[in-house]
Amino acid sequence: QQLNQAQTRLSGLENELEALRVRTDNSNGAPPRYRPENADLLLGLVQELRTPMTSVIGYVDLLLGESAGILGEMQRKFMQRVSTNIKRLNSMLDDLVHVAELDAGTFPFKPARVDVTNLIEEAITAASIQFREKGLAINLNLEENLPLIHGDKDAITQVIWQLLTNAYLVSMPNSEVTITAKRENFSLSSDGENVEVHDCVYVAVQDRGGGIALEDEP
Repeated sequence: QQLNQAQTRLSGLENELEALRVRTDNSNGAPPRYRPENADLLLGLVQELRTPMTSVIGYVDLLLGESAGILGEMQRKFMQRVSTNIKRLNSMLDDLVHVAELDAGTFPFKPARVDVTNLIEEAITAASIQFREKGLAINLNLEENLPLIHGDKDAITQVIWQLLTNAYLVSMPNSEVTITAKRENFSLSSDGENVEVHDCVYVAVQDRGGGIALEDEP
């Protein structure tokens, strides 16, 4: 019951966030940005959701640990599914917090040396139950001895998780998802004009979905 209440509240919160789109600044031709008009309000709503979710997570962990009795195979499968989805809800709440902090200019980036290979492996482990339920096979094409990169670990983890989530959602059952990570030189521009060659770690998540519609590619 608490999980259903949290999901309902989250849906309402997402609708509120969608309604708080900021207008396009036509004077400088900037693309549309999405920003809550009141970051404190959004953060308060998120905190309201965390209370029932914390309770649900605690009870699910107790049940999976069989503190309240032995679980049958089917019961354990259902509880694992609940656990996976409540963690996904928690991740979505974190995303909403990040949106508010980014638009308020207070997002605390913490650059450090990051091992991309470890982040990919951790993301795959976290998503393994969902992928198995849909019969998706994960093919890894990770180059050995990739160098560490300089960046915010949590932010990069969020990007990788979002790519995996998108691949899961658009993939047909019993298809494949390929994850590639390799070192490669890329020609990049920081100002839209001057192009320089940079030594990069290239990461790609490829699925068998329909891809991006031609009209949406721009």
